[in-house]
Amino acid sequence: MTDKVLVVNSRDLDSDNFYKKDSVDFDGSLILEENLGWVRFKKGIKVTCKIEVEAGSGIEAGWGIEAGDGIKAGSGIEAGSSIKAGSSIKAGSSIKAGSSIKAGCGIEAGDGIEAGWGIKAGLSVICKGLLKFSFNLFAGTAIYKKASVEEQAVECSKLDGNIAFGKLKIVKSSINSEKETEKEKRIEELEEELKQLKKEAKKE
Repeated sequence: MTDKVLVVNSRDLDSDNFYKKDSVDFDGSLILEENLGWVRFKKGIKVTCKIEVEAGSGIEAGWGIEAGDGIKAGSGIEAGSSIKAGSSIKAGSSIKAGSSIKAGCGIEAGDGIEAGWGIKAGLSVICKGLLKFSFNLFAGTAIYKKASVEEQAVECSKLDGNIAFGKLKIVKSSINSEKETEKEKRIEELEEELKQLKKEAKKE
């Protein structure tokens, strides 16, 4: 396996955050440095090894994204067509593909997962937001091992699509929980302000 690495930094991006080349076809790994925001590629990305996007950066391709090994992003992953990885796909926020999402191992997103067609994973599919796709989802289809019940899990806060194979578990969205906590905190603050105003009104 090659140990070559293509590193993308701020000097490689134009004013609209597009990479200096329309596409990437690289024999090795692709690494996007941290805090670059959404790094955009006009066409496709294909590497023989892994794609690693550091914290504060996301990856977006007008066509497909393909890695011989895994794809990992500190922020989101978005492709105009398919997203394909030999092992796992993991994103700090959302994963979105115009057509299919395929992973040899598991798929995990800190927010939602959306595919224009379907989703296939060797192990579990887990996200904290909406899981949406047009056709079918298959989880725990690994041919290199017998997937346990846990490895066939499909977890999300809301499902929009058909699970052809996998064990569905609807979980409370931590994203919504955080919003609710902020809302409750603000209500408490307003109630306290109202109490103070009533006290001041009585004194007058």
